[in-house]
Amino acid sequence: MCGIAGLVYKDSSRPCEPEIVTAMRDIASYRGPDDAGIHVDGNVGLGHRRLSIIDLGGGHQPMADAGRKLWIIFNGEIYNYREVRERLIALGRKFQTNSDTEVIIQAYAEYGDACVQHLNGMFAFAIWDTVQKSLFLARDRMGVKPLYYAETTEAFVFGSEIKSLFASGKITAQCREEALTEYLIFRQVAGSDTLFRGVKSLPPGCTMTVRDRQSRIARYWSPRPS
Repeated sequence: MCGIAGLVYKDSSRPCEPEIVTAMRDIASYRGPDDAGIHVDGNVGLGHRRLSIIDLGGGHQPMADAGRKLWIIFNGEIYNYREVRERLIALGRKFQTNSDTEVIIQAYAEYGDACVQHLNGMFAFAIWDTVQKSLFLARDRMGVKPLYYAETTEAFVFGSEIKSLFASGKITAQCREEALTEYLIFRQVAGSDTLFRGVKSLPPGCTMTVRDRQSRIARYWSPRPS
């Protein structure tokens, strides 16, 4: 288990504060006791807490590609990362680590949004593209790994836990009273809504792209037959 968190100001000229990203990251420090990191690029900040499992010495996050054009934070495990890695090497991709994290970022560089189609595992990750100025988020097919987000007029915030969103100071905790009965009966709220007003969960089998003050969700997998 790892923890991810991030913030994107809608005003591209507004610098992201490292202390806010650190607070969002560390409020869930128990998710990753082995390592921690942040990366700030203008109006964007990414934070990560790591529980080291694969490539213990080479999997520090946020991780960049060789050209430092793509930055990733990732929670989960890619079961077929060795096979995907070999296919990418055959296509000319060069690797600096043995981590499954780098396999994701190299797959994104090669396949774009379709990278998720090549991944077998449980995952929630975010990739910041410094060239396109876009944030790409993805969640595994069955939603094993959590990924929450909130949009305000000021910023887009996301994280592995809802408390990370509140730690940003961009959204306050307000209960959706209409969902309280459902939550008390089932211990969850169906769909993308949550118990908290303004906080949503990225649905399983979906990706999300945040760019130019707009966000777009796309489904890449469904258990229902086509």
